[in-house]
Amino acid sequence: MINYHCHSTRSYCAERSMNLDLIVDSVKQDDTVQATALTDHSFALYFPEDVAWSWKYMNDSSVFDEYLEFGNKRVEEYLNAISKYPQLLSGIEIEMMHDNRFTIDPVLLKEFEVVIGSVHWLNPPVLPTNILDFWKKHTIDIMNKGVDILGHPFRWILGAVDVLPEHIM
Repeated sequence: MINYHCHSTRSYCAERSMNLDLIVDSVKQDDTVQATALTDHSFALYFPEDVAWSWKYMNDSSVFDEYLEFGNKRVEEYLNAISKYPQLLSGIEIEMMHDNRFTIDPVLLKEFEVVIGSVHWLNPPVLPTNILDFWKKHTIDIMNKGVDILGHPFRWILGAVDVLPEHIM
């Protein structure tokens, strides 16, 4: 078995104890797990914490462009750190901004063995009656851009609507 969704301390949402050594030790101790894909959030690699949690880059991708060099350096360091552990697969969890670009440099995206595409935040420029359609289109666009895994597809929409129509589930 392979764990395909694991965050380290490089993701702002992870427990502060989730360093690479702890993750690798837990893989070694569990003989049912052959490897773990370390899939930290790209937004945590590209932005300082306050910028990341502001979500401004989702509707204004110039914020992403402003931090591109900063993020690319951190992604390269991240890939280098992962490469030192044979039990870890290089992975990333990304989201798609309003202009249909992922929150990662496309050149560096090719370096990852596992890519999770997730809907983490949306601010639809539509009336609330169209939120489901907007979310569905956004989710399909993520899947059509070549991700390996669709991460927690219902997390955002479950907080935005009272009840999901049966055909969505």
